[in-house]
Amino acid sequence: MPLHCTVLPDEGLALVAGEGHVTRSDIKGCLSLFKGQPVDRYGKLINLVHAHLVLGPVDIETIAHCLRRYCAKPFPGPIALAVHNSYNLDMAILLKQRVPPGKFRVFPDTGSAFRWLQQAAVPGEAMRMTS
Repeated sequence: MPLHCTVLPDEGLALVAGEGHVTRSDIKGCLSLFKGQPVDRYGKLINLVHAHLVLGPVDIETIAHCLRRYCAKPFPGPIALAVHNSYNLDMAILLKQRVPPGKFRVFPDTGSAFRWLQQAAVPGEAMRMTS
């Protein structure tokens, strides 16, 4: 599986790291691992710096629909997407354009993404991320 997921409850953080080619089914498979875990309020760092997104128009719309549903939940945790190459950046911007502002941002590196998550987290979760 090109995506690896880890939940860090003490930090209030869910991490997803990608390598190689990442498809919509990879993303759905990884996110399904979060079901049943109390991660909705956690900050989510999706690190695709070393991955190559393989998404078509239908894939982008489907993922954007899932992100909109997630952002409509009460107190959703922020999602930071770190991408490096221009193709992934194009895919990430297409996703961002389809999601309400505020809870989903795109970054060129994981450091910037993590700093934003620390600032944007739900207050109780932010305390855990800084300690």
